[in-house]
Amino acid sequence: MKTFLQTAATLALILLITCSSVFAQNNSRDTEIDLKYRAFRASFVPGLSTNGIEASQYSAKYSLNIIAGYNGGLDDGYEIGLININRYYTHARFQAGLVNVSGGRHSGINLAAIGNFSDGPMQGIQLSGIGNASDGYMQGMQFSGVFNVASTDMQGIQYSGVVNVAGGGMQGIQLAGVVNAAGGHTQGIQLAGVANVNSGNAEGVQLSGVTNISSGSTQGIFGSGVVNVSGGSSQGMHFAGVGNASGGSSQGVYIAGIGNISGGSSQGMYLAGIGNLSSGSSQGVYLAGIGNLTSGSSQGMYLAGIGNISSGSSQGIFLSGILNNSTTMQGIGVSGMLNVTQDFQGIQVGGLANISYSGQGIQVAPFNYARTFEGVPVGLISWYGDGRKNIDVWANDLGFVNVGLKTGTHRIHNMISLGYNTTITDRDVWAFTWNVGDNRSLQEAWNRPESSNYFVKRDFSVQHIFDEEWFGSEMNRVYSYRYLIGNQISNDFSVYGGPTINMLVTDVDGATDYPLYSIFNTGRSGTEFRFWIGFNIGIQLF
Repeated sequence: MKTFLQTAATLALILLITCSSVFAQNNSRDTEIDLKYRAFRASFVPGLSTNGIEASQYSAKYSLNIIAGYNGGLDDGYEIGLININRYYTHARFQAGLVNVSGGRHSGINLAAIGNFSDGPMQGIQLSGIGNASDGYMQGMQFSGVFNVASTDMQGIQYSGVVNVAGGGMQGIQLAGVVNAAGGHTQGIQLAGVANVNSGNAEGVQLSGVTNISSGSTQGIFGSGVVNVSGGSSQGMHFAGVGNASGGSSQGVYIAGIGNISGGSSQGMYLAGIGNLSSGSSQGVYLAGIGNLTSGSSQGMYLAGIGNISSGSSQGIFLSGILNNSTTMQGIGVSGMLNVTQDFQGIQVGGLANISYSGQGIQVAPFNYARTFEGVPVGLISWYGDGRKNIDVWANDLGFVNVGLKTGTHRIHNMISLGYNTTITDRDVWAFTWNVGDNRSLQEAWNRPESSNYFVKRDFSVQHIFDEEWFGSEMNRVYSYRYLIGNQISNDFSVYGGPTINMLVTDVDGATDYPLYSIFNTGRSGTEFRFWIGFNIGIQLF
């Protein structure tokens, strides 16, 4: 054991001294070196060799270094030893040892149990147990248990159990158990158990167990177990277990377990388990488990489990489980709860409400609100700053007296009302009614200019009747179409009346006594259907 430690210490000392000498003294690298040539040489340790103490002034084709050799160069030859050191260059057909060191170009097939080190470029096939390091560029196939390091460009196939590092660009296929890092552009295929890191542009296919990071633009296909990060624009197809992030524009197809993030504009198809985020404009098809967020304009189709949010203009189709929010919105917005916009054009469908400062088109939701609106509102209450707010009181042929709140635009109205049947005295019968219809002046409807104070109101209504039970499960409804003519007596008061076409659909026993008569009636599976023509008469306030 003591002998082994002494031998190891001696080898380390020899390696330290000779490497320092090589890298400190050499200033000629790839320039032509006028070395003496002998085909064969052998060394025991530096200074004890067939070329004596002038071994660094000789090159050879065949070299044997029993412990360590410090020679001038290797010319297209073969070298074996524990420590092989060539002061100026190593052009090897085959070189093997614990450590191979070259003060200049290092080329050929170089095998080392510890490492291959070059103060100049490294070309060919280099395999080592710990690392391959070059002060210049590195080309070919380099395999290392720990690292491959080049101070400038790295090209070819590099594999490392820990890291591949290039001070310049990186091209080809790089495989690392931990990191592939480049100070310049990367091209080709980079695979890493932890990360691919690049301070320049990245092109090709980058796959990582944790992350792919580039400070410049990225192009191609990027797949990562955690995240793909680019400081510039991104193009192509990006896959990530957590997210794809880009500091610039993004184009292509992005799929992430958590999110796709872009600091610039986005184009293409983006799918994420949580969200797609863009600080610029967005175009294409976006699908997210939680939300799509963009601070610029949005165009295309956006589908999100929770919400689509844009601080700029939005165009296209927007589908979300909870919220669609945009400064301006054009197209179709469908949300399980809310559509919120400053300016809106198109169709909005909300499970709870549509809210807008100004709008044009169609709004469908239980509650619709806007300061100004032009189009068709469909809801229980459609409250617009420039719209109608009326109270209606009317009676119909069924005996119900109803009081309703009428909202919407001056042309299209929505109304909800509550009614009580005054003609049925043996029990309490109530009704809840919803109406949607239009209003036109008689001048417009019948082309009668002299009838400017008269109007025509047409609407469709659904009336649910509660016959002693408020929350019963039975079907008990009246569907009606009303054609009413009215007179606007003053700004806040008008009267109207007219015929109705009605259909009763009921499962309730005794409900057939609501209408006074029927034109046609039928039944199926316990459900009664009755048809008749009736009338309405009422007043409108405000």
